[in-house]
Amino acid sequence: MHEIECMKNGKLFILLKALKPEEWKGLRKMVDSPIYNTNKTLITLFNQLRSQRGDFDSSQKGKEQLFKRIWPGKSFDNYKIHRLFTQMTQLVEEYFLLLEQRGNELERKKRLLNIYGKRNLISFFERAAKDLKTELDVFPFRDLEYYQDQIMLNEAIYFHPLNDKYDLKDGSLDRLINSLDYYFILAKMRYGLSLKNRERILAKPGKWRFMENLQKEERLEFIKEMPLYQLYQKAFALLGEDGIAHFKTYELQLFENITILGKDRKILFFSGLNFINRQVNKGLSIFSDKALEWYQFGLHNGLLIENEKMNEVTFGNIVVFGCRQKKFDWTKDFINSYQHLLDASQRMDIVTYHLGLWHFYQQDFENAFSVLLNYTFIPAYFLKSRLTAIRALFEKFIVDNDYYELLVHQINAFEMAMRRRTAFSKSAKEPIMNCLFFIKTFTNLIWNNKLSDERINTYLDQLEESKKIATRHWLIAKLKQLRMT
Repeated sequence: MHEIECMKNGKLFILLKALKPEEWKGLRKMVDSPIYNTNKTLITLFNQLRSQRGDFDSSQKGKEQLFKRIWPGKSFDNYKIHRLFTQMTQLVEEYFLLLEQRGNELERKKRLLNIYGKRNLISFFERAAKDLKTELDVFPFRDLEYYQDQIMLNEAIYFHPLNDKYDLKDGSLDRLINSLDYYFILAKMRYGLSLKNRERILAKPGKWRFMENLQKEERLEFIKEMPLYQLYQKAFALLGEDGIAHFKTYELQLFENITILGKDRKILFFSGLNFINRQVNKGLSIFSDKALEWYQFGLHNGLLIENEKMNEVTFGNIVVFGCRQKKFDWTKDFINSYQHLLDASQRMDIVTYHLGLWHFYQQDFENAFSVLLNYTFIPAYFLKSRLTAIRALFEKFIVDNDYYELLVHQINAFEMAMRRRTAFSKSAKEPIMNCLFFIKTFTNLIWNNKLSDERINTYLDQLEESKKIATRHWLIAKLKQLRMT
């Protein structure tokens, strides 16, 4: 059942589908507990929903059948069953909150400190404050969350009604102010980096209040005490024109500290990875090996997986860079091992396309063409799958001119399909059409034995100048190869 369909009928089914198999047992205990639930009908609803094993029928007919099992012999009452759904939804949400608290001992200590303070349980409050301070002091890396917790802790201590605010031995207010300064600086760097990236991509200027003041403070000891600030400073430098000059030191410092970083680890890792991908897109092939190294590092350290899912772009980049570095066995193993993390609705399309690419990079053009032409791709993969299939045919044609008619037929059919399909935007089709133009041109020149070195040099100049051409670097490489033969 799709999430949109669930949402039309309330969020209960969505929440229940998010439960892991072992978590149903814990929810059952909560439903049975009089502390959380005194409505016996809710227990009946839970038993019915659990028996469906996640295959919930949220249609009107499904609700009516569920109603009959809960209230046998009574007429269907839409308000009554939805009210029960609401109570169950609240219980599931309470269960999620409980799970989150159980898995976070630091959060538990913070909440207890707040509770003891409100109830004026001074001895417990002081003990909780001391325990929390001890735990914070051993944090391996001082990040935004660390200083946020320090602010909360020292605010609770200083502003407690029974605290002597003029006791010179009490340094809680000073620690509060210092933590606030550190928090502000790191917050500006963390979110400012995202703002800078958005500004680069969308050309939407951001507001940079106080950033100039931070730059003036960089030489002070206050700033030098913050290793995380230094990392962010280098991440900003990667976005500048001389980013390559800063990359090596950034990579070294990041990899040395990645295992002890908190939320910043992914932000900083992807800052470096995106920088590498930009260099590759500019044609700096020396970064292809570095890209694979970073992706392998990200896999090993769990940086490329979010909520047990992998983004299709990340999956595709790993396959491409693995193939470019001729790590074919490793790449095939990656495809087999990580495909289950892809969105199930597109998994077969993503995997089939990249298996075609895997064959293509190994110059197994026969299998590449066969894999890509014998599968009906969703629109998102139609354009690039057909283009890759035609590239494979062109590679075959270069070696054996008997493929001429098949190649021209496939090009013409693809061009016609793009003209007929209105789902593809002009910006999506233009680079593909430009690539096909060059492939068709080269094909006819080769067929008529008219592809001279002079013409090759002319087309190379055109390709170097133009940017809106799909697989432009491949076309350039093919022309250079043909010039040598």
